Amino acid sequence: MPTLPKSALSALNATFSKEQAETLLALLAAVGGSDWDSIVDKPTSFPPSAHTHEWEDLTDAPEAPTWTTLSGKPATFPPTIGTTATTAMAGNTPIPPAATWANLSGKPAVIAAGADAAAARTAIGAGTSNLAIGTTASTAAAGNHTHTISDVAGLEARLIDIENRLDDLENPEEID
Repeated sequence: MPTLPKSALSALNATFSKEQAETLLALLAAVGGSDWDSIVDKPTSFPPSAHTHEWEDLTDAPEAPTWTTLSGKPATFPPTIGTTATTAMAGNTPIPPAATWANLSGKPAVIAAGADAAAARTAIGAGTSNLAIGTTASTAAAGNHTHTISDVAGLEARLIDIENRLDDLENPEEID
Protein backbone atom coordinates (compact mmCIF):
# COMPACT_ATOMS: atom_id res chain seq x y z
CA MET A 1 0.00 0.00 0.00
CA PRO A 2 1.21 3.55 -0.71
CA THR A 3 2.33 5.66 2.22
CA LEU A 4 0.30 8.89 2.29
CA PRO A 5 0.55 12.02 4.45
CA LYS A 6 -2.18 12.43 7.12
CA SER A 7 -3.83 15.28 5.18
CA ALA A 8 -4.20 13.05 2.11
CA LEU A 9 -5.59 10.18 4.19
CA SER A 10 -8.07 12.55 5.85
CA ALA A 11 -9.16 13.84 2.45
CA LEU A 12 -9.61 10.28 1.16
CA ASN A 13 -11.74 9.36 4.17
CA ALA A 14 -13.82 12.54 3.86
CA THR A 15 -14.33 12.16 0.10
CA PHE A 16 -14.70 8.42 -0.45
CA SER A 17 -16.29 5.48 1.31
CA LYS A 18 -13.90 3.09 3.08
CA GLU A 19 -14.19 0.61 0.20
CA GLN A 20 -13.54 3.31 -2.42
CA ALA A 21 -10.47 4.59 -0.56
CA GLU A 22 -9.08 1.06 -0.19
CA THR A 23 -9.66 0.39 -3.91
CA LEU A 24 -7.90 3.62 -4.85
CA LEU A 25 -4.92 2.83 -2.64
CA ALA A 26 -4.75 -0.71 -4.07
CA LEU A 27 -4.78 0.69 -7.62
CA LEU A 28 -1.99 3.09 -6.73
CA ALA A 29 0.05 0.23 -5.35
CA ALA A 30 -0.66 -1.88 -8.45
CA VAL A 31 0.68 0.78 -10.83
CA GLY A 32 3.85 1.25 -8.82
CA GLY A 33 2.70 4.18 -6.68
CA SER A 34 4.35 2.91 -3.56
CA ASP A 35 4.79 6.31 -1.97
CA TRP A 36 3.28 9.77 -2.12
CA ASP A 37 6.18 11.30 -4.02
CA SER A 38 5.73 8.86 -6.92
CA ILE A 39 2.18 10.03 -7.63
CA VAL A 40 2.17 12.52 -10.52
CA ASP A 41 -0.30 15.35 -11.24
CA LYS A 42 -1.70 15.23 -7.72
CA PRO A 43 -3.33 18.33 -6.14
CA THR A 44 -1.03 20.42 -3.97
CA SER A 45 -3.56 20.52 -1.14
CA PHE A 46 -6.40 18.34 0.17
CA PRO A 47 -9.13 18.82 -0.43
CA PRO A 48 -7.98 20.53 -3.65
CA SER A 49 -8.34 24.31 -3.67
CA ALA A 50 -11.12 25.89 -5.72
CA HIS A 51 -10.43 25.84 -9.45
CA THR A 52 -12.18 25.80 -12.83
CA HIS A 53 -12.07 23.70 -16.00
CA GLU A 54 -12.82 24.57 -19.60
CA TRP A 55 -16.09 23.06 -20.87
CA GLU A 56 -14.18 21.24 -23.61
CA ASP A 57 -11.93 19.53 -21.02
CA LEU A 58 -14.89 17.81 -19.32
CA THR A 59 -15.64 14.21 -20.25
CA ASP A 60 -19.27 13.10 -20.58
CA ALA A 61 -20.39 16.73 -20.28
CA PRO A 62 -23.79 17.55 -21.78
CA GLU A 63 -23.82 19.73 -24.83
CA ALA A 64 -23.74 23.44 -23.97
CA PRO A 65 -27.29 24.85 -24.12
CA THR A 66 -28.30 27.02 -27.06
CA TRP A 67 -31.35 29.22 -27.65
CA THR A 68 -33.08 26.45 -29.58
CA THR A 69 -32.50 23.85 -26.81
CA LEU A 70 -33.70 26.07 -23.94
CA SER A 71 -37.14 25.31 -22.52
CA GLY A 72 -39.50 27.86 -20.95
CA LYS A 73 -38.26 30.78 -23.04
CA PRO A 74 -40.66 33.43 -24.44
CA ALA A 75 -42.42 32.47 -27.66
CA THR A 76 -41.35 35.77 -29.20
CA PHE A 77 -38.31 37.86 -28.61
CA PRO A 78 -38.34 40.60 -27.71
CA PRO A 79 -41.57 39.93 -25.78
CA THR A 80 -44.77 41.68 -26.82
CA ILE A 81 -45.32 44.96 -24.97
CA GLY A 82 -48.84 45.44 -23.63
CA THR A 83 -51.06 45.78 -20.59
CA THR A 84 -52.33 42.22 -20.12
CA ALA A 85 -51.11 39.40 -17.90
CA THR A 86 -49.45 37.72 -20.90
CA THR A 87 -47.52 40.75 -22.16
CA ALA A 88 -44.56 42.70 -20.81
CA MET A 89 -44.75 46.23 -19.42
CA ALA A 90 -42.71 48.83 -21.29
CA GLY A 91 -39.76 50.22 -19.38
CA ASN A 92 -41.14 53.75 -19.61
CA THR A 93 -44.60 52.83 -18.26
CA PRO A 94 -45.37 55.14 -15.33
CA ILE A 95 -45.94 53.31 -12.06
CA PRO A 96 -48.98 54.66 -10.17
CA PRO A 97 -48.13 56.60 -7.01
CA ALA A 98 -48.61 54.95 -3.63
CA ALA A 99 -52.11 55.36 -2.22
CA THR A 100 -52.54 58.24 0.19
CA TRP A 101 -55.68 59.61 1.81
CA ALA A 102 -55.64 62.49 -0.66
CA ASN A 103 -55.56 60.30 -3.81
CA LEU A 104 -57.68 57.41 -2.47
CA SER A 105 -61.02 57.00 -4.22
CA GLY A 106 -64.11 55.41 -2.70
CA LYS A 107 -63.31 56.44 0.87
CA PRO A 108 -66.23 56.90 3.32
CA ALA A 109 -67.82 60.32 3.01
CA VAL A 110 -68.40 60.66 6.77
CA ILE A 111 -64.73 60.35 7.63
CA ALA A 112 -63.74 62.48 4.61
CA ALA A 113 -66.02 65.25 5.90
CA GLY A 114 -63.79 65.86 8.91
CA ALA A 115 -61.00 68.37 8.27
CA ASP A 116 -59.15 66.98 11.30
CA ALA A 117 -59.61 64.24 13.91
CA ALA A 118 -61.89 66.34 16.13
CA ALA A 119 -64.13 67.33 13.21
CA ALA A 120 -64.30 63.68 12.05
CA ARG A 121 -65.38 62.55 15.54
CA THR A 122 -68.06 65.24 15.58
CA ALA A 123 -69.24 64.22 12.06
CA ILE A 124 -69.92 60.64 13.16
CA GLY A 125 -71.20 61.53 16.63
CA ALA A 126 -68.29 60.06 18.53
CA GLY A 127 -67.64 61.37 22.01
CA THR A 128 -71.13 62.82 22.37
CA SER A 129 -72.62 60.40 24.92
CA ASN A 130 -75.19 61.93 27.24
CA LEU A 131 -74.73 59.22 29.90
CA ALA A 132 -73.66 60.40 33.35
CA ILE A 133 -70.67 58.81 35.05
CA GLY A 134 -71.82 56.39 37.75
CA THR A 135 -72.13 52.80 38.88
CA THR A 136 -75.65 51.83 37.80
CA ALA A 137 -76.96 50.17 34.65
CA SER A 138 -78.13 53.53 33.27
CA THR A 139 -74.80 55.34 33.78
CA ALA A 140 -71.38 55.07 32.20
CA ALA A 141 -68.37 53.75 34.09
CA ALA A 142 -65.48 56.13 34.68
CA GLY A 143 -62.48 55.57 32.44
CA ASN A 144 -60.27 54.64 35.39
CA HIS A 145 -62.59 52.09 37.02
CA THR A 146 -61.29 48.60 37.90
CA HIS A 147 -62.69 45.21 38.89
CA THR A 148 -61.57 42.58 41.37
CA ILE A 149 -61.35 38.94 40.30
CA SER A 150 -64.53 38.18 42.28
CA ASP A 151 -66.45 40.83 40.26
CA VAL A 152 -66.17 38.63 37.13
CA ALA A 153 -68.39 35.54 37.39
CA GLY A 154 -66.46 32.27 37.01
CA LEU A 155 -63.12 33.93 36.26
CA GLU A 156 -61.23 32.53 39.25
CA ALA A 157 -62.36 28.94 38.54
CA ARG A 158 -61.43 29.27 34.87
CA LEU A 159 -57.97 30.63 35.70
CA ILE A 160 -57.35 27.74 38.13
CA ASP A 161 -58.41 25.26 35.42
CA ILE A 162 -56.01 26.85 32.91
CA GLU A 163 -53.19 26.83 35.47
CA ASN A 164 -53.77 23.10 36.13
CA ARG A 165 -53.75 22.28 32.40
CA LEU A 166 -50.49 24.19 31.91
CA ASP A 167 -48.94 22.33 34.84
CA ASP A 168 -50.02 19.00 33.26
CA LEU A 169 -48.41 20.01 29.96
CA GLU A 170 -45.18 21.07 31.64
CA ASN A 171 -45.03 18.06 34.00
CA PRO A 172 -46.71 15.11 32.24
CA GLU A 173 -45.02 12.60 34.54
CA GLU A 174 -47.08 13.97 37.47
CA ILE A 175 -50.51 13.46 35.85
CA ASP A 176 -52.74 11.19 37.94
